[in-house]
Amino acid sequence: MSRKLFYFALLVGLMACQPKPKLAELVKDMVVETSVDNTADFSSYATYILQLDTLGKISNSDPTDTLITGDYASQVSREVKSRLDMAGYSLVKKTQNPDLGVAVFLVEDYQVFQSVSYSGYPGYYGYPGYYYPSYYGYYGYYGYPSVSTYSYSSAVLVIEIFDLKQKDAQNKLKVVWISYMGDVYISVDPYKKSVEAVDQSFIQSPYLKK
Repeated sequence: MSRKLFYFALLVGLMACQPKPKLAELVKDMVVETSVDNTADFSSYATYILQLDTLGKISNSDPTDTLITGDYASQVSREVKSRLDMAGYSLVKKTQNPDLGVAVFLVEDYQVFQSVSYSGYPGYYGYPGYYYPSYYGYYGYYGYPSVSTYSYSSAVLVIEIFDLKQKDAQNKLKVVWISYMGDVYISVDPYKKSVEAVDQSFIQSPYLKK
């Protein structure tokens, strides 16, 4: 065995000896992805508006459910405020002509899946199905289809910061920073991990300061 192959075999052996990670370890942290408009000068902004104690909600399962309130909304929105205050920006009212608009919302994706399988046991053994003669070399049993239905929900926490002083040709506000954090639903502690994800969003965006 060559040295390279020996090292490879040793590495595979060591990996095989490692215990499989527990589900809690795989979902202990929410993934955070941030994006910035490189033309934005964040030191030129001073004030912002933010809806406290309420989060927006976008869902393909219930388009009418557009707001989230309660403890989760309060903790997340107030952590965003805390981080913006630490960055040197001041929360003001809409009537005070703020520089930035901050939107915090949850994007929920609800999916339903179906799978079809067939029984492997002939009907005359007491299982669903029926028997027919073999043709062209195919096995002569074909079971009744069994349909399994399951659903899956995922949710991404989003923070968007808009420049309220700039609008494009379609009169739309310019997004200068955005953070995607998730999955909220599979997190072992959605409240705590969402707050930590908000913190991480600002930690990995050091340019976001007055």
